[in-house]
Amino acid sequence: MRVLFFVLFLNLGTLGTLACTSQPARTEQASRLPSTSPDTAAPRAVVQIHEIAKQTQEDIELILGKVGSLEASADGFAGCLTCQKYTYQQGTVEIVYINDAADWIRVRPPAPRLVADALAVLGLPERAPDFSEKTTKRWENHEGLRQITVHHQPDGTITEIIVKAITP
Repeated sequence: MRVLFFVLFLNLGTLGTLACTSQPARTEQASRLPSTSPDTAAPRAVVQIHEIAKQTQEDIELILGKVGSLEASADGFAGCLTCQKYTYQQGTVEIVYINDAADWIRVRPPAPRLVADALAVLGLPERAPDFSEKTTKRWENHEGLRQITVHHQPDGTITEIIVKAITP
């Protein structure tokens, strides 16, 4: 019995020594965080477009928060003069619901973003645009979305991104 106690005591002492040489948990977590240096920092998404595209008004409210404003889509955005346009996040996101689904989505980044980061602004993987002009880039059928159009200034700063999720 004494021998068994001595062996257990010796093993516990060894485990205590091993535990002292390990890194603290917060250090291990910190090492997994992405670098924030300008060279390696990935562009941060303004919205995760797949979370909101094709969703209902109720679902969108859970994701983006309460509607900031509601108005008729009188400007023809979405080609639907009788549709309602909902604005979220202080005007950053506008959504026209067609057939009860978030179909046409306009995103205006709250801070200057470059057109090279346009798809990342939406939380999408990068791909070369299918169409490119001086101040417009467009992707067709990218990641299950019908069309993504980016309007930008000549210096490459995004003014708005329009996503057509379902209807043309």
